[in-house]
Amino acid sequence: MELLWNVIRVYDERPGWSGVFQVASSEQWALRLLPSLWKDRLFQFGNSQEPILEFLDQFPAEGTRSIDDALFTDYLCSICALVTQRPMDPRLVSQQNKTYLSTGRAGSRFLISVLDRRLRTILVTELFKRLQDPSLESSLVNRIISNTAELANRTLSPEVYHGSDNFGISEEISKFCCILHKRNESPDILVAASSLGGSEDLCHFPLPDKTLSWPTEWIFTALEHLHRSIPHSPGGRRDWSVSTTMAVHGLLQILALSDARSLQHQPSTEALSMIVTALPVTAPSSQIISHLAFLVLSRARTWYLSPSLRTIMQQASVWARLGRVVSETEQSHHISHYQELGVYLADVSEWRPFIKSDIAT
Repeated sequence: MELLWNVIRVYDERPGWSGVFQVASSEQWALRLLPSLWKDRLFQFGNSQEPILEFLDQFPAEGTRSIDDALFTDYLCSICALVTQRPMDPRLVSQQNKTYLSTGRAGSRFLISVLDRRLRTILVTELFKRLQDPSLESSLVNRIISNTAELANRTLSPEVYHGSDNFGISEEISKFCCILHKRNESPDILVAASSLGGSEDLCHFPLPDKTLSWPTEWIFTALEHLHRSIPHSPGGRRDWSVSTTMAVHGLLQILALSDARSLQHQPSTEALSMIVTALPVTAPSSQIISHLAFLVLSRARTWYLSPSLRTIMQQASVWARLGRVVSETEQSHHISHYQELGVYLADVSEWRPFIKSDIAT
């Protein structure tokens, strides 16, 4: 009866749901059904943001009973249809599990023409593109990002996010966060946005030829905020929450994809402490985040020349910990980054003893 009443309400009034879901299956069914029911009638509201607010009221992260990769993708389909004002293709909506794009036969067209890409990546990328629109109220943008990030933190696979298009999604998040940073928006939103962009591909393949050239100041602001907001204990990274891990993952990924000029901007000591904490203290470490921290620290050479940053890195045995990542992965691109950094630091008097000590052992 609950489902029937809500279906009638969707057809007769607006894309919303009446009352509170009594069972988790109703919630799951609703997320899968909504995009196909809205169609063009949804947009009789014009530029009104009322449908988006109503949807967020009905699917708040703290009140959603169950969420996994497939259902989170359903949620993304719904929020993207609302924000972009483009209903989802019914053929796409009919797929019960939209985590991966299925095209049926070769040459058939769904919502997009790219085959064998993870739909979740495409949806998040499109969402960030649309949220850069200045006509959207700042409070609404912040609420969408916060709610979406909290739902993402509760998926069943928090460390496996998107497919191979990590550059595209990182670029859109960078553009989005640069805009917010200039507006002096809350660092919480920067943290939430970054948690939606992680990928595991940079751990297994060399850095792409193309790089990000957006300013990195917002990243350091977000890392500083995380450093101040989490409890510090001897456990270090082991005591990070899932949301903190996902946020640092996304932030380090964007730094790793940034060009050398962007990395010349030096972080605060608090931001650097967060990056250093991501490195393994003892081998082995299977954490993807360790490899991202390695890619950042092995390329940000000017950081090693700053007296305040150098002190933190030497006290934390950063050079030795970078070596542990190399010995763990044994990947050629990690080895080359490590060797190039070693040659560079061997000519710096303050680092020479650390490099020689490592070679001797």
